[in-house]
Amino acid sequence: MVLARPGTATERRGAFACFSVPSYPTLWVSGWCWTATRQLSVFLGAFLVNELTGSPLRVQLVGTMFFLPMFLGGIVAGVVSDRFDRRRTMMRQLLALTPITVGMAAVSWSGHLAVWMVYALMLCVGVGGVLDMTSRRALVIDLVGPERATNAVAMEAFAMSSGTTIGILAGGALLRWVGPQG
Repeated sequence: MVLARPGTATERRGAFACFSVPSYPTLWVSGWCWTATRQLSVFLGAFLVNELTGSPLRVQLVGTMFFLPMFLGGIVAGVVSDRFDRRRTMMRQLLALTPITVGMAAVSWSGHLAVWMVYALMLCVGVGGVLDMTSRRALVIDLVGPERATNAVAMEAFAMSSGTTIGILAGGALLRWVGPQG
């Protein structure tokens, strides 16, 4: 990724100024996709726990497991973001989550899914989320520089909000078209 230097990006003003910085559009799209995927996971996890238990309390524990790392580990993730290469941290957490998610899908397809497995997955996705958020926000500032920081952070907030909406809608659509095992 190219870090922002004065005069290196094509000058663009307004709501989309940050997109004139090389590599920012790629970072933005990846953040949008990651947010949608995270929210899809939480939605489907809650659905599966409801199907397995019918317990509102156990369904709420899905969200608790997802947000617990953010609540307890935000400071640690901030230190990781400050001490290690942010881009690599983001990529490593995604690489770590891929086999976990694929394994979870295989267990679900086999019909051997247990509630504790959904909770473990949500905890892993939550850890990945807090590492991604702290590293991504700092990388955004590094990438666009202080002149476009406000604009870039606003676009990141838009990506998170719209990614959340799309992720939940995609979760519902997947349930409709493929079913819970899909």
